[in-house]
Amino acid sequence: MILAYEFQGATPSVLLGERATVKKTILAGILLLALGPMTAQAGLMRVNFTVTATDGTLNGQSSNGFFTYDSSIAPPGGGFVADPALTELSFSWGGILYDETTATWTQGTFDASGAVTNFALCTNNRDTGGSGCSNGSPSETGWTLFTTTFRYTDPDPVGIAIVCDYDGATNTPGCYEGSVTWENAVPAPATLALLGLGLLGVGYRRRQTG
Repeated sequence: MILAYEFQGATPSVLLGERATVKKTILAGILLLALGPMTAQAGLMRVNFTVTATDGTLNGQSSNGFFTYDSSIAPPGGGFVADPALTELSFSWGGILYDETTATWTQGTFDASGAVTNFALCTNNRDTGGSGCSNGSPSETGWTLFTTTFRYTDPDPVGIAIVCDYDGATNTPGCYEGSVTWENAVPAPATLALLGLGLLGVGYRRRQTG
């Protein structure tokens, strides 16, 4: 109905051609959404991760999470950034759900496309191994998430904040470790949707001006 209205008076061959163009544009948009993680490295990026405690009171406990960031924070050509900005974080540990306001991204290394290759995040209430987090309330389970290593502390019943020191041989009492697995950064779903809508808009514009 819409096509017939917009192209009223056009020959059948013209209408068929326009319909074919619309179909191709829609197909291209679908392909873009499907292939976005491989082809697009702009806008909001998302990293999914899983941590598993390998010792301590939470030994064996696992938790999934993710964080997002704007790839524009990456230096041209890639490189290291201190205290990059999180746009979103969702991670639960020790019975507490953390977000971008209650945890800090203390460092990240990026490749030329803006994808993160190394990172460190932590709670705002602990200082672990010089990661950049500040000392604070010892009443919560603190944690630090590196690219391959997860570290955490238990709430201190004495009320003294624990500063973890990892020297490669022994850890500070009350400081425990775990493992991390993570997926390469991909465009966040919102970014892919905008890219797809943009492509469809280009196709519509071409129909209007063609």
